[in-house]
Amino acid sequence: MTKHVPVLLPEVLTYLDVKSGETILDATVGSAGYSLGITTSIGPKGTLVGIDADAGAVRDAKEKLKDYEGRTCLQVANFRTLLAVLEMCEIRGLDAAVFDLGFRSEQLEMNRGFSFQENAPLIMSFTHPDDLVETDVTARDIVNDWSQDSLLSIFEGYGNENFARRIAQGIISGRKKKPIETTSDLVRIIKNSVPLHYRNGRRHPATRTFQAIRIAVNDEMNALQQGMKGAFKSLKNHGRLVIVSFHSLEDRMVKDYFEELFESGQATHLTDSPITATEEELSFNSRSRSAKLRAIKKV
Repeated sequence: MTKHVPVLLPEVLTYLDVKSGETILDATVGSAGYSLGITTSIGPKGTLVGIDADAGAVRDAKEKLKDYEGRTCLQVANFRTLLAVLEMCEIRGLDAAVFDLGFRSEQLEMNRGFSFQENAPLIMSFTHPDDLVETDVTARDIVNDWSQDSLLSIFEGYGNENFARRIAQGIISGRKKKPIETTSDLVRIIKNSVPLHYRNGRRHPATRTFQAIRIAVNDEMNALQQGMKGAFKSLKNHGRLVIVSFHSLEDRMVKDYFEELFESGQATHLTDSPITATEEELSFNSRSRSAKLRAIKKV
């Protein structure tokens, strides 16, 4: 299995500016890449709160952090519910919080359908498949049950897909013949729906469609809005909020929210413009290519 490499780790730790004894939230604990660095800085008197929607990620994080002598509270939850998690962990205020809005490299290999390069069931949920319930939406539900207008809306809005209408029409036609069950089924339909030049272009023709479906499955935009607001509300005065995003929709939402806080006098910018990966990191961590870090401090 591919080992996950945390993106912009030195930069994240710099802007978190963690000090001994502080209480820090890792809102996307994942493989504990950031958390390992955080616990080194907060020391045995500090507290780490870690959240992840994936129960497998939380299990991995607990194992990696088992030798940390301070207090940890690691919970399986979507960060949109972080206020409830902090209450459960008996946390009254945070000194800093970090969000990594990408997904773990390991998730691409967990047979969930995130990657168009692997044949897998159409799931695309950050929630572990064993923990999904009947009411949870999966990628299979979206491509087989949603209307053409709904598909068009997410492909245009979440994927910025130039051929959204043709792909939506192709999905509707394809599912009339048989249910769309796997990533290979969906990729085949997408390729058959778009022009030859797009099918053979530099970017895989399914890239934007898969992104849009994944965002819809996990309701990522609404979750991000709620998570940011919850984290900022929980920060103590002079608390730091660091967010690493990976596509333009996320970055725009983060930028707009931070600007709103700045203009209302609630926060100051720690980054005037987004921080991106160095050439050195790009050479060994391809995931960092699209990463953008923004940070603010609560006044």
